[in-house]
Amino acid sequence: MDRFLEILLFTAMQGLSAGRGSIVLLEPGGNYTIRAAVGFNNGEDAFAPGTIIPPGEITSWVMNRKEPLVVSGPDDMPLQRKFKKNGYRTDTFLSIPLIHEGRFLGALHLTNRIDKKPFTKEDLAAFDPIAREIASILRQGVDFRENVRGFSTSILTSLSSALELRFSFLTGHNRRVLELARGIGTELGLKEEELAPLETAAGIHDIGLVGIPSRILWKKKKLTPQELESARKHPLLGAKLLEGIPGMGEIRRIVLEHQEFFDGSGYPHGLRGEEICLGARILSVAEYYDSITSERPHRGGLPPEEARQIIRNSMGKMFDPAVCQAFLEQKS
Repeated sequence: MDRFLEILLFTAMQGLSAGRGSIVLLEPGGNYTIRAAVGFNNGEDAFAPGTIIPPGEITSWVMNRKEPLVVSGPDDMPLQRKFKKNGYRTDTFLSIPLIHEGRFLGALHLTNRIDKKPFTKEDLAAFDPIAREIASILRQGVDFRENVRGFSTSILTSLSSALELRFSFLTGHNRRVLELARGIGTELGLKEEELAPLETAAGIHDIGLVGIPSRILWKKKKLTPQELESARKHPLLGAKLLEGIPGMGEIRRIVLEHQEFFDGSGYPHGLRGEEICLGARILSVAEYYDSITSERPHRGGLPPEEARQIIRNSMGKMFDPAVCQAFLEQKS
């Protein structure tokens, strides 16, 4: 889909003499991603298709009003300040909301007109049929991605439930972690669209255990260094299972990073601080608390107050202080 959108975008740009254009898609979770970009050079990797980007002032303006923005010169700019960044070399641009059957899907931006002429409302009218076609293609792609994502999530959730049947000590772990993570996220003020990927990730965060030998997970004695190394591969294995599923990028990252610690002592990549995504920082606390208060083959579970004290003592070390505080407040 992205390649076809790029061809359509390029064709439209030729007709309007635009030197730079992009198509931005509103994802189900509320993020925006680049789906096509033409005229971006000088190593601007941030604009590669599939890249998550902040909406920006112009995209937000178009999204909120669901109407096109035609700027012929500096005096036409409805925003409070001139927009001269991210490679925009001219004071004239065209931004169009991509709407199909009343549903806002994203926005299309054109700028850097090669012939130095301003964009006009006539250009907008001429471009409208192509914009409608792009919106239709986006809708088909979004519907397909959502169907694939829903089907894949259902399979992974079932697989996660099967793991709980296989390893009885994990019974209820995913559900409890999900509830804890949701509570922490709510305490931190996350919106529903931000809580959704966190909850999905929490429900399947240990899916990578499917690739860990049973004897290691059932072992009642301390793991050998080799066994420990094997067990610590489960975030990578979980992320691998999510690889390539449309719309699962944020969920995959949370699963991959949920065993990383704030001070860099976690795994698999030793990330630290805000290098770890917020969802993973939240999941890390929720998962750790439920794990240490639950029985495992090699140990018993800790009393809740003792577990809370461990988390309190780990603020700024293993865990994000703000996330810890939110956890402690919602557990008090």
